[in-house]
Amino acid sequence: MAMTALCPWPTTPVATATAVACLKDALKAAVADDDRIASLGAAASALVERHAPGAPQAVKTEATIRVAGWMRTSAHGDLVPISIGEIHFQWRPTIGRNALRQSGAAGLLAPWHRPRATVIE
Repeated sequence: MAMTALCPWPTTPVATATAVACLKDALKAAVADDDRIASLGAAASALVERHAPGAPQAVKTEATIRVAGWMRTSAHGDLVPISIGEIHFQWRPTIGRNALRQSGAAGLLAPWHRPRATVIE
C-alpha cells in the first residue's frame, strides 16, 4: 500500500478511511477497530503537527506512525504491568511518559522543532 499523508489528519470520510487503512497497515493492526485507529491517528497527528509544523511530509507521516504505535501499546495508567510466567507485578517508570520522546518521533522532528521559550529580562 502506498504511504498516505497522515499529518494533518484528514477530515473527509474518504480521506479518513484511506488514512486509517494506511495506519493499520503500518501498525500491523489488521484486527483493530477502525474508530480506535482513527482516534490514535488524529491524536498522534495533532501532537506531531504542534511539535514541528514545518517538517517535511514524509517525516511527519513517520512520526505520526511512531506516536500512534506507542500510544496503542503503552499502558494507560501511571503503573506499567509486567508478567513473567506466573509472576505479575506493576512498576512506575522513572522516565517521562512523553509520547513524542518515548516513540522516537521527537528525534525525527528535532531539526524542524522550534522551542517556544522567550527571553525574560
